[in-house]
Amino acid sequence: MPNHCANSLKLTANTPEARELLATIRAEIEAGRGFFHVVDPCPEELENTRKGYPKDDREAANIEKFGFATWYEFNTTRWGTKWDAYEITTLSDTGNTLTLNFDTAWSPPVGIYATLYARGFDVQATYCEAGSDFIGWWQNGTDNTDSLSVAVPDICE
Repeated sequence: MPNHCANSLKLTANTPEARELLATIRAEIEAGRGFFHVVDPCPEELENTRKGYPKDDREAANIEKFGFATWYEFNTTRWGTKWDAYEITTLSDTGNTLTLNFDTAWSPPVGIYATLYARGFDVQATYCEAGSDFIGWWQNGTDNTDSLSVAVPDICE
């Protein structure tokens, strides 16, 4: 069972390609799914893989082909968290701007934020994981993280 990292995200699409991706993100959320898999899809061959004992015979081939042995390594490296977004709430949806709250497992999806920024979005995000004592914000390529007990001492006392 993971700790849940609370995230708030404001996305503004600045290019035609970003507006098209934003429409896909909206559709995934409306269908009750996460959206990381449409921003940076995990290769199909890595789905349903496992690491550890017993060893998965596909690991070496997957590393050579994709740079990752399993879906877990792909997600944690590329997305910044192991699972797609969940418990998603749309706060505001005004044309080219979408504002969301959602949870992730253990850590914020800073890799997704970086990919969205590279794909033509203005990205403003905040995150908090009280169990691991951190809080932060990510804005257009800059990530700032601090200890929750230092940043907001009244909450932690």
